[in-house]
Amino acid sequence: MAALAALALAFAPGAHVAQASASGIVISALNGGGGNSNADFTHDYIELFNAGSTSVDISNWSVQYASSGGDTWQMSVIPASTTLQAGQYYLIQEAAGSGNGVALPTPDLTASPVIFMGSTNGKAALFNTNVLFDGSDDPTTSPNYVDFVGYGSASRYEGTGAAPTLSNSNDGVRASSGCQDTDDNSADFAAVDVFTPRNTASALNPCFAPDLVTDVAGASNGVTGTAETYTAVVTNQG
Repeated sequence: MAALAALALAFAPGAHVAQASASGIVISALNGGGGNSNADFTHDYIELFNAGSTSVDISNWSVQYASSGGDTWQMSVIPASTTLQAGQYYLIQEAAGSGNGVALPTPDLTASPVIFMGSTNGKAALFNTNVLFDGSDDPTTSPNYVDFVGYGSASRYEGTGAAPTLSNSNDGVRASSGCQDTDDNSADFAAVDVFTPRNTASALNPCFAPDLVTDVAGASNGVTGTAETYTAVVTNQG
């Protein structure tokens, strides 16, 4: 039997998913029909999610919105000292409609001024700046662009097609609880009829399982037919 000094076995993470956003922060859900007829909730909202493996400081970032074919944007700025842990959600409450529906889960940010979003079609973008993007219907041209969702009949979107047409009661929700990001809105989003937005108090949903590394060390000269004792040490590197 060949001599054994040490054997190292690495176990790959068990929950890695497609991840395109460089920072890991994505728009994970949105709805622009808040308060309207048959609406589930009283306000429009945009939900963010940290799909990365490390905490990210999103202080003074902004979510911005333009109509489906428009190039004039509205903006809500995330306050200073805001950091999202890996797997953490962040809920931004926007404009109210006509009072229908129930209150959103406690928002992490009650926007002021609010964004008035379209219930069926529109464009929502995330930027790592608090400077208003304007003059173009394509936010991906900005060096500060982080993520972008065009839904319904939006003139711009990530990938091969827009996210589905939404409604007062149908939310746009990113697949895999926010973890899937292939930079293709049509593949990453679905219109969901029964959905509850999540906030920083929601359970963490890490997209990356911890790496488990096992080190097995034994005698330097293994001999066939001779009992050997080995010690295995498993380390969680998550």
